[in-house]
Amino acid sequence: MIHCLTTYGWAGPWAWPFLLVAITLKLAVWALIVTGLIFAVRWFRRQTPGHLSTPLEILRALGP
Repeated sequence: MIHCLTTYGWAGPWAWPFLLVAITLKLAVWALIVTGLIFAVRWFRRQTPGHLSTPLEILRALGP
């Protein structure tokens, strides 16, 4: 987007608000993608069958 605005001489004072909106929307889309991936990983980890021992349970089993 920046390349097009500067290469073809379209960059004027009116172009900066559009550029800021475009950057904000791109950041918002990436934030949604990363948030979705985090929630998906957390959901899949909760769906694992069986009981996973916590570190405290492992230490208690090893201790006297």
